[in-house]
Amino acid sequence: MFKKRRRLSRPASMAGASEAELLALKPVGWLLRPMPVKGWRMISPGSLPGALGVISYVAGGAPGFRAFARRPSARIFTLNSACERPLLVEVLRDWSSVANLEKATGEVPVLAEALEGLLRDGAITVYEDPLEGDELNLDVELDKAVAAVRDPHNYWRDADADPARSIFGIMITENGRQLLAQS
Repeated sequence: MFKKRRRLSRPASMAGASEAELLALKPVGWLLRPMPVKGWRMISPGSLPGALGVISYVAGGAPGFRAFARRPSARIFTLNSACERPLLVEVLRDWSSVANLEKATGEVPVLAEALEGLLRDGAITVYEDPLEGDELNLDVELDKAVAAVRDPHNYWRDADADPARSIFGIMITENGRQLLAQS
């Protein structure tokens, strides 16, 4: 029987890939990190892990994620990101659609404002991934969560900056799923 040749550089070839097939394709040096839901992420290394790419595996998929014909408002975009591509570096990369995140840093205040509003509305929560251990901090207090989404260094760091000791992501809540379904 013909076996499909999978390549991370060809997203269409990855449709239906098993967890084992994805793990076998892990690029050398990439970090394997847990996710808040049942699954894991392979994150590119560097001063801000994930800046060069992230590959996710979620058992059963990411319910609620929507594809839009046109880019929605920052609020809906970030809420949608919380379903499938939740790392702040991913949110910025996807929002800006540029390969060099340094050029996208002017967009951080727009995203931070949207995320702060969603936090205060209870539509998302923020989690922290301390890179030195395997446990995620899923219980980030509101003040620390707001500070995390406001800090541009959590979206992008230049090569001369201190390496990130932790990275931040967002999770959609049930309230957020309802808001997203209504948009």
